[in-house]
Amino acid sequence: MPTANDIYYFAHQESQKGKLPVVLIHGAGGHHLHWSAQTRRMDDFRVYAPDLPGHGRSEGRGYQSIPSYTDHILNWMDELQMNQAAFVGHSMGGGIALTLGLEHPDRTIGLGLIGTGARLRILPALIEAAGREETFPLAVEKMIEMSFSPESDPRLVELAGARMVETRPSVLQGD
Repeated sequence: MPTANDIYYFAHQESQKGKLPVVLIHGAGGHHLHWSAQTRRMDDFRVYAPDLPGHGRSEGRGYQSIPSYTDHILNWMDELQMNQAAFVGHSMGGGIALTLGLEHPDRTIGLGLIGTGARLRILPALIEAAGREETFPLAVEKMIEMSFSPESDPRLVELAGARMVETRPSVLQGD
């Protein structure tokens, strides 16, 4: 399992140094597998899908802020000797990508932002429920319900819920 700066990451075409690096940043409660369909279709790029701290296969605790995750991604890039990248982020990952683009334009080749914004608002009661063991499953269910349209593929919705429930309650609450 490749790791750098205590972050596990999936890499596709990593040895192809002439190709543009693209970093796919997952959202709250996610991990690198949220990008598996995309990574299989990106043969023209060096693709990296890291698990943020406390998520997926990465050790440590999750952070409480976008700037903390942003700094961790920058340190991870430094360890990989990756000077620049295009960043694609979903939800919270989009907030990280947006922060990278705004505060570190010298490191940013381009941005892809999915279901995100400059401010990410979540119901306070839902955040509180995510942090308690007894209400965590219901909080995950509600988050997944709010994240997908009724027309979404039920298998995709089920998979997203199964992956989110793998996240520790304290990490999801901090996200």
